[in-house]
Amino acid sequence: MGGVRDGRDPLYYTTQVATYMALLGFDDWDVAVLFGTSDFRIYRLHRDLELENMILERAREFWNTYVVGTRSRRPIPRGRMASTCRKSIRGTSCRC
Repeated sequence: MGGVRDGRDPLYYTTQVATYMALLGFDDWDVAVLFGTSDFRIYRLHRDLELENMILERAREFWNTYVVGTRSRRPIPRGRMASTCRKSIRGTSCRC
């Protein structure tokens, strides 16, 4: 789980966990991390309804456009995924 610093988790874990909390109705989620062989940490993430609504809206938009609709989508290069997501959440309360 590279990239964990100052008690903050990587953006891809934040969005994944936010999606699970939205779908399952959980208010908190623990992410367990083992650094090396002996540095075990647990990071608790709390539900963020603003982020959750954004994720669900994007999922709905994707579904209606590319699965139900007829548009095709070029993949985003892996190196640009985080910056693309950060641009999407700028101005919200999400701290990624």
